Amino acid sequence: MLLTGAGSAFCAGMDVTQFGGDRPHRERLVSSSGRCFGAVARFPKPLVAYLNGPAIAGGFALALLCDLRVAAPEALMGFPELGRHIPPSYAAARAALPDALARELCLTGRVVDADEAQRRGIVASVADRAHADELARAVAAAPPAATREVKRRVLAAGEPTWLALLDDELERLREALLG
Repeated sequence: MLLTGAGSAFCAGMDVTQFGGDRPHRERLVSSSGRCFGAVARFPKPLVAYLNGPAIAGGFALALLCDLRVAAPEALMGFPELGRHIPPSYAAARAALPDALARELCLTGRVVDADEAQRRGIVASVADRAHADELARAVAAAPPAATREVKRRVLAAGEPTWLALLDDELERLREALLG
């Protein structure tokens, strides 16, 4: 399956102006965010992300929770929300990146371009949408029982580590928005 954005961005993250409002609004925001990230993180089949443009903040986290990533040449990615006093998703970073790189991106808030992302292993390749579609088709054409087992192992390995961190991050979001 292929996940990509509509228009010129993969996902620019959450609209932080939505953090306010009445309690029911904030509860819906926490609930829908948790369901979205949880669904992508625990998706039972291989998920390919095509970063057709910026993948910023929560959008970058969503991309990192996918199994494979392909970036358009103009794609940018990173966790600039750190500069707004919002902690990035270390759980998503650890789902896909080596510890040192995950720490670097989460602690600096630096945004990287597609070429650097490929050099550093954040994305598998820099290419057009047709390449991402071809990759998704190749994954889908593999023996289903084998790919299900690989994905089961990915999720099993993540349960005590990045999936547990993801649950903890949702709880911190809940506390921050709901008090």
